[in-house]
Amino acid sequence: AIGDPTLVGAFIRHDSLFISPLKNVPAETTVKLKFNSNGKVIEKTLNVTVQPGAIENSVTGVALNRTTASLEVGKTLQLAATVAPTNADNRTVIWTSSQPLIASVDASGLVTAILAPGTVTITATTQEGGFTATCTLTTQAVSTPGIVENPFELNLQTLALAPAQTAQLALTAPQHFNTTWSSTVTSVATVTQAGLVTALAAGTTRIIARDIAQGKADTCIVTVTALPATYTLTLNTTTLSLMQGGRSTLQVVVTPQQTGGTLQWSSSNPSIADVSSSGTVIAVSPGTTLITVRLGTVSAVCAVTVTAPVSQLATSGITRTEASVAFPKASNASYYLAHVYELYSGGVKPFLTLKVTPDGEVTLRAAAGNNLVIPLSYLKPSTSYLVHLETIREKGGKSEVIKTEAVAFTTSGNATGLLSPEAVAPRVSYADGALHIEHLEGSDCILTSLHGQTVQRFHVAEVSERRFVDLPAGMYILTAVNAQQRKVFKIVVR
Repeated sequence: AIGDPTLVGAFIRHDSLFISPLKNVPAETTVKLKFNSNGKVIEKTLNVTVQPGAIENSVTGVALNRTTASLEVGKTLQLAATVAPTNADNRTVIWTSSQPLIASVDASGLVTAILAPGTVTITATTQEGGFTATCTLTTQAVSTPGIVENPFELNLQTLALAPAQTAQLALTAPQHFNTTWSSTVTSVATVTQAGLVTALAAGTTRIIARDIAQGKADTCIVTVTALPATYTLTLNTTTLSLMQGGRSTLQVVVTPQQTGGTLQWSSSNPSIADVSSSGTVIAVSPGTTLITVRLGTVSAVCAVTVTAPVSQLATSGITRTEASVAFPKASNASYYLAHVYELYSGGVKPFLTLKVTPDGEVTLRAAAGNNLVIPLSYLKPSTSYLVHLETIREKGGKSEVIKTEAVAFTTSGNATGLLSPEAVAPRVSYADGALHIEHLEGSDCILTSLHGQTVQRFHVAEVSERRFVDLPAGMYILTAVNAQQRKVFKIVVR
């Protein structure tokens, strides 16, 4: 029996007792022997003293690259431990967190902030000698960003692949970072030093991007699901006709039904018709393009034809303050949105928006035959107006713009003067799958998520523009910059 088993080790071989030191510190302990000689039990106690320098190349201390740090919830920080001396035989370090529910640390020293606010002590302990070094970490709530410059953040936080599929990971702002890539389970998926992920077999792994010198890291969870050897993709239609500005969602069926893999949508010419990650086709300009959906190596194609809108709107009964706009009913319409704009020198000003039911209820007056009429009142005399009508179809809980038309008219009477563009404030809103942008002409815009991820960049050329973009529910920030001003808008999508 050994009094302090962490100080020395002992064993018996044949008729010899071997004792060896485990720590390079001055200390004393005992080793008790018990043996049987001709039926008589004999006990013997030995006093053992360990002298300094008893172990060659032993550990004398440890230090961390950071002693204090602040970290937002959901972010990670890479700590590095340096064991002294540099030629120590056992350089193994054990990482612990004083409060794992606030911030955790893995075996490599990667710290993840979980709850805020809070303070945690991250400790690195040498396996030999029990020497420690600590870093005091303060966790913080996620702040609402404007434009984030050079965040160390991957473009994807999760990724679903089938075996043999690849995907490209990258930093959203890669400047000034010396990034290294690794996979925690290389049998599931590997990653090159350029961030290209290759799925190998079913399972889950973490792809980690690190800049050790700057203490930064981010991860992407990759799930690989095996697909059967044979399966097919079928779209609900192989041809689709849309008018410019219209939308329609393609439905895909995988046979036999699959639970793994990610459908990947693409357009051969996005300037004619683009497609979202959920299969919603957006008609941009007249022409023909191919929409392709892929799952692994299997694909299906739909040919999309976009035609220019032909306006069937007609105006009547125009006076100094009133007018009527008539249009034919659409058999597949769920409702209509009529946007009325007041025209002035150099631009337009929103006047009102009406929601119209298919039967002309509430805001419509039904006319004879198969037409609907929108009565407009309280107009300004001798003023030009533009009516932009959207025909909306609701299907599967989603709204689609299936037709757009426009008509302009001028009321009679004495002129009241033109509006000054400076009197109209810029506006940004999101409805029916599109950003509605008013009075930001000449601005360069960036749309980001609440966490600073870039969703889209674009330039606004017109006084009034609509940009179709598929935004999941959440909060977004639009920053618009031109030579005169910088405007920031908060957009809530429900």
